[in-house]
Amino acid sequence: SRLAELAPGHPVVRLMPNLAVRQGAGLVALASSAAHDAAARSVGEALAPCATVVHLPESLFPAATALAGSGPGLLALIAEALEEGGVASGLPRASARAMSAAVFGGTAALLADGEDPARLRQQVTSPGGTTAAGVAVLERGAVRSHVADAVRAAADRAAEL
Repeated sequence: SRLAELAPGHPVVRLMPNLAVRQGAGLVALASSAAHDAAARSVGEALAPCATVVHLPESLFPAATALAGSGPGLLALIAEALEEGGVASGLPRASARAMSAAVFGGTAALLADGEDPARLRQQVTSPGGTTAAGVAVLERGAVRSHVADAVRAAADRAAEL
């Protein structure tokens, strides 16, 4: 609304892209006032080749900033941890890094098809198996809650800014 006041008569469209747009695989949150829906559609269409575009009301931009903007950093931290775990288990660093990236890419492809993350986790978690052992450690450490809390903290910070 502040930008609209500074540029009366001009459409204002707010964007929150993430870093992956440079790979053509990004996410862009987009908001505009109802009066500027046509401009928002045009901007969204222009961005579609390099990103998934999610139209949101302005009031949800702190949450979008947290998930879209901060999400890659949060996932990169998890990728670092997977790599470190692989190295600690005997893999050469280059192999651990390549495997971590492939795990992220494959999982992202499954999720992009609309797979429910909980269902995906359940599909790869055999009773008493390796995934069950790893998930049990993460659950004891409240990793799920910590990740959700990290997104909420990022959203709170975005709202402050």
